[in-house]
Amino acid sequence: MSIKSKSPDGAAAFWYRQRYALAAALLGAVFFLLLYGVRVIVPTSTDWILNLGSDPSQHYLGWEFYRQSEVRLPFLGMSYATVYPFRTSIIYTDSIPLLALFFKGFSSLLPERFQYLGMWGLFCFMAQGFFGQKIVWCISGAESRGTAVRWGTVGSSLLFLLYPVLTVRMFGHTALAGNWLILMGIWLWLCCKDSLPKACFWWGLMGILCAGIHQYYLPMLGILVVGYAVSRLMQGKSPALALLPILSYCCFALAELFVLGAFSGNFADTAPAGWFRGADPLSLFIPGLYSSWEVDLYMGTGAILACVLAAVIWIVHKVRRGSDQDIQKPLPWLISAVLIAVLSLFAAASNSITIGGVHLGELPMPDFLLNLWQMFSVCGRLGWVAGYLLLSVACGLLLRYGHRIGVAALAVCIVVQAGWISGSLMEKAEEFHQDPLYQNTAILKDNAWQTIAQDQHFQHLAFASYDIETPAYWPLVSYAADNGWTVNCFYLAHIQYDLMLRTVQGELNNLSADTLYVFLEGDALNQARLSDQLHFYRIDGILVGSVDPLPLPEAEQRVAEVNLARSTATEGGTTEITADRITIQPGEMISTNSWQLNPGVYTVTIQGSGLDHSYIHSGYQWESQWVDQDIVFLTGKPDEMVFQFTLSQPVIGWSIQIHTLDDTPVVVTDIEVSAAM
Repeated sequence: MSIKSKSPDGAAAFWYRQRYALAAALLGAVFFLLLYGVRVIVPTSTDWILNLGSDPSQHYLGWEFYRQSEVRLPFLGMSYATVYPFRTSIIYTDSIPLLALFFKGFSSLLPERFQYLGMWGLFCFMAQGFFGQKIVWCISGAESRGTAVRWGTVGSSLLFLLYPVLTVRMFGHTALAGNWLILMGIWLWLCCKDSLPKACFWWGLMGILCAGIHQYYLPMLGILVVGYAVSRLMQGKSPALALLPILSYCCFALAELFVLGAFSGNFADTAPAGWFRGADPLSLFIPGLYSSWEVDLYMGTGAILACVLAAVIWIVHKVRRGSDQDIQKPLPWLISAVLIAVLSLFAAASNSITIGGVHLGELPMPDFLLNLWQMFSVCGRLGWVAGYLLLSVACGLLLRYGHRIGVAALAVCIVVQAGWISGSLMEKAEEFHQDPLYQNTAILKDNAWQTIAQDQHFQHLAFASYDIETPAYWPLVSYAADNGWTVNCFYLAHIQYDLMLRTVQGELNNLSADTLYVFLEGDALNQARLSDQLHFYRIDGILVGSVDPLPLPEAEQRVAEVNLARSTATEGGTTEITADRITIQPGEMISTNSWQLNPGVYTVTIQGSGLDHSYIHSGYQWESQWVDQDIVFLTGKPDEMVFQFTLSQPVIGWSIQIHTLDDTPVVVTDIEVSAAM
C-alpha cells in the first residue's frame, strides 16, 4: 500500500515554498559569521566600531546623539544634540535612519551603550543570499527543473555574497552595504504580480526602504522601477499598472525624507557637493579602470566568467533549437533589462564621459538636471545596478539552459570568484577576529575625565574648531555621548563645510558655564586670548577650558605644535612623513594640516636641516581660493627658519607649504606656532 505525501498547509506551506531561499539566507548568515565573527552582533559591543575609524564612528555616534535627542514634530528623524544648538537629520550621519527611528522608540529599554550595526550586517548578508536565490530561481525556471538546478539556485547565492561591493562597504559605509535592496528591486522587476494595488504597495515599500536606509539607493531603485514600467507596457498591460508604481515609489520616498528632516536640517542638505566622481562603464568588466576605489565597478573574475559562460550556453541553445519561436515572450524583459543596464551605467559615468580609460568629453545638459545629478556626488556607485543585473541574468541562464553542465559551470565560477577575492576576505577576517579590535583603546585615560562627568555640571562639549581628523576628535565625541552631552560639530554627509567651520569658530564668542570647551592642536593658540574668561586644564595632553574652576591643576600656556604626521605630500612622490620628521625629496612639497586662526601676530618656527634649500609659503583658504600671506623672516638658517605674519581677521584653513628648491632633500623635524593677540 502506498501513502501519498501531503503538501503542507498554511504557514508550513509558506516555509516549504521558501525553503531554498531560506537555505540561501542561512548560507549568507554562515558566510557573515565566518568573515566577521560573533562579537560584532553583540548589541552592547561598541568598542570595535570606534576602533574602526571615522565612518563607523559617525554611524554609531550619530545614532547615540539622535537617541538622546528630544522629538519634535513633524521631523521625527531630527537630532538636536549632534550639532547643538542647531539641528540635523539622522539621514546625514548615515546611521540607517529606519533602524535608528525604530530603536529610538525602545530607547528606555535598551542598555546605555547599544549598537545595531552588527545585526544590520548579519541581516544584509542573509537578505543578499535570499533575494539572490529568488532572482536566479525565477530566471532559471527552477520550479519545473530537477533537484540539481533547484539547489544550484542556492549555490548561486554565493556569487552574490562574493560580489566585491558588499564586503568593501560592510562596516565601512555600513548603510551602503544594503545591496540586497538592489536585488529586491530586480526581483520585483521580474516577479511582482500584475495587480495594481500590489505593485503600488511593493514599489512604495521600496521607496520607504531606500529613503530610510541610504539615499544613494533612491536613483538605483528608480532605474529599476522604470525598467518595470517599460516591461509591463511592452506586455500590453495598462498604463496605470506601469506608471502608478513609479508615482507610489516617489511619493513614499519623498514623504519619508520630509518626516526624517532631509530638507530641514542645518549644515547638511541636498545641494550638490561641489565635486562629481563618475565611473568608467568598462570598469564593470576590466579591472583597474577607475580613478579611486569609490568608483570601481569591477564585478570580479568569477562573475565575469559566469557572464561569458552564460552567453556561450545561451548561443549554443539557440543554435540547437534552430528557431526563433517564443522570441516575443522574453522580448519585453530583454529590452527593459538593456534599458536598466544602460541607464545605470550612464548615471554612473557622470556628465564627464570616460570609456576604456579614454576621456570623450563633457556632456552638455541643463543646470537643473546637472544639479539634481550632482546630489549623488559619487555617482559611480549607481553602476552597481548593472553589475548585479548582469550577474543575476548570467546565473539564471547557466541553470536554465545548462542544466547539470550549468550547475558545474556555476560551481567553477564560484571557485574562481572566491579565489579572486580571497586575499581581501582573509585580511578582513583576520581584522575582525583579533581581540584588540574589541578592546577599549580610547586615548582618554586620565581619571579627570570621570571627575568632570560625575560633577554633572556640564551638558555640552564644544570644539573650538571643526577638525575630525585629529586623533582626539572621536574619543571626545564618544565621551560626550556616553555622558548624555551634546556636541557642537559632527562629521556629516553632504556637509556645508565652510558654514560649519565659521559657526564653530564663533562658539568662543559666547562662553557658557555648562559647556566644556576643547582646544585641539592649533586651537591651543586661543589660550592666551581667552585666559581671562576660561580656566584651562590639560588632560591626556588635550587642552580643555571651563568658565568655572575645576578641582584640577590649571595648565600652563605652551606654544602650539604642528602634527607632522598629518601633513600631505606631492602625490606619487617619495617624500617620507612620520610623527617625528618629514624628508621632502627634490622637486616635491608638503602641506601641513589646516588650522583656524583669530586676529593677531603669529610667530612660526621650523626646525630641521637643509631648510635653506626650501621655499616656504604661509597662507589660508578664502572662498575656495588659496591666499598667500605676506611673511617676515626673523631667522634664516639651514636648521631653523623663523617667520612672522599678522592677521586682521579670522581665517579658516591656514597651513604652511614647504617646497624644495634644488636637488637637496629638506628635512623638517618640528614646527611650532606662538601667538600675540
